[in-house]
Formats: sequence, C-alpha cells, structure tokens
Amino acid sequence: MDKLTAETIALVLLRGGTAVDAAIAANAVLCVAYPHMAGLGGDSFWLIADEKTNRVHGLNASGHAAQLATLDYYRSKAADNEIPSRGPLAILTVPGAVDGWRAAHERFGACPGVNYLKRRLLMPATVYRLAALCLIGSCRMCRF
Repeated sequence: MDKLTAETIALVLLRGGTAVDAAIAANAVLCVAYPHMAGLGGDSFWLIADEKTNRVHGLNASGHAAQLATLDYYRSKAADNEIPSRGPLAILTVPGAVDGWRAAHERFGACPGVNYLKRRLLMPATVYRLAALCLIGSCRMCRF
C-alpha cells in the first residue's frame, strides 16, 4: 500500500468512518493512483464482520449479465459456436464495483459517501500522480 492510500484510510477512520468506509475510500484512491491494480470497471466481493451481531456478511458485487448476452446472439457472431475468452464479445457483465461500494456503505458505512471521496480524490498529490502515470505510461517506473 502506498502513502496516499494509507493517509486516506487514516483520515476516514479519524473522522469517524468505519472499516467499510476506509476500504471504499482506499479503493477509490487506488482506482485513480493505480488504475491497473484497481479499476472502476471491475467487480467486488466483500466479507464484512459485523461486531454488533457477531456475524459475517457476504456481498457479491459482480455485475449483472448484459441483456443481449444470449446464446442466440453469440451463435450468430462466433465461428466456433463458443463465447470468446478475449475481446469485446467476451464481456458479459456490467461492472459492479461502484454499486458494491454503495451497498456496503448503505449498510455498514458512517461517513457521508461523496464528501470523503471528493476531498481525497481531488487532492493535488493524487492529480499529480495520475498525470505522472499518464506521462510515463506505467507506475512501475515511478517511485512516489
């Protein structure tokens, strides 16, 4: 974990946020600072321990299947009668990560969602990092 993400987690927790709030904020920062490691276009799966009930809750935030992703659709497009494993026809779901943030926050969050994400993601340091990543083309070459 990098310094900016760690600072974001600490900031959320110091302002009364829950572990879920901190996880959402950290993931949002990583989506900007390290988009190849954590993207908004993916899914998320959560195991959340609820200390009030002493239970563990699971959240499947994988996207719903696309409406047009039917066998007939693929049969008309595929040469080998199979769904391709790569390329645009391999995309069968709508990304669910952001909706997972919403669902987890509604049930287990304490901070107002938009405020803590807005403040952190628009910081000059984050914008600088994003610009550097775009210029260099790979964060592995950067040492922030």
